[in-house]
Amino acid sequence: MNLQEYLAGHGEVAWLFSDLTGKQMAKMEIRIFQKGEPLVVSGEKDENFYVILEGVADVMNDYDSGQRLACSKIARGDVVGFYGIIAPGIEAEFTIIAHNQVVAACLSAEDAKELVTSHSDFLYAAGRRFIQRLYSTTKLLAECGVHSLYHAAITYLLYSCHLYATSYPEGYEGPVRIDESRQNMADFLGVDVRSVNRAIERLKKENLVSIIKGKVHINAAQLRRMEEARRMEN
Repeated sequence: MNLQEYLAGHGEVAWLFSDLTGKQMAKMEIRIFQKGEPLVVSGEKDENFYVILEGVADVMNDYDSGQRLACSKIARGDVVGFYGIIAPGIEAEFTIIAHNQVVAACLSAEDAKELVTSHSDFLYAAGRRFIQRLYSTTKLLAECGVHSLYHAAITYLLYSCHLYATSYPEGYEGPVRIDESRQNMADFLGVDVRSVNRAIERLKKENLVSIIKGKVHINAAQLRRMEEARRMEN
């Protein structure tokens, strides 16, 4: 399946490619990555350029301790392989793994470079998304580092809610499932799992989150109350 065929049934992401011609979109192949499958492997050359259409992927960092932890996440509209366009042959610094099923539009780095050369608007949009995701992750780390665990948990879950909401169809109004383990959250916040469990239990008692089959879910009303709690802390 190519991009044009995919967009025929997924109008919610068509805006990402509005500047491209049919011939250019026809070059973009649709690739599906199953949970745990890598899009990019650290140390290997960025040979492909991806635009995420569905799903969430983890950007993994290998630490000196030997641990491999997710340092950020990417979702619909985000790009992978941007460095391969501006610096051909560069090796990837991070491994990016599908957190759940990920659908992406794929273009070779060579074709992508030709595309952005002739379509500055597409380059601008791709670069803007790249910078926005980097900024949002940096902001998340900064906020979580200065607040109490309770408010750090709120910040983390708000970020996650907006991220996972992109996995739902346009117009979806139900609760958003936060597809994160308590260990993932504990690793990111730098605390133990028991502390995370206590924070989530408090949020549940205050009706800021719901727990369904062990996973945190956040509906629209809860999201508004959590955003208010975050503003009050800041």
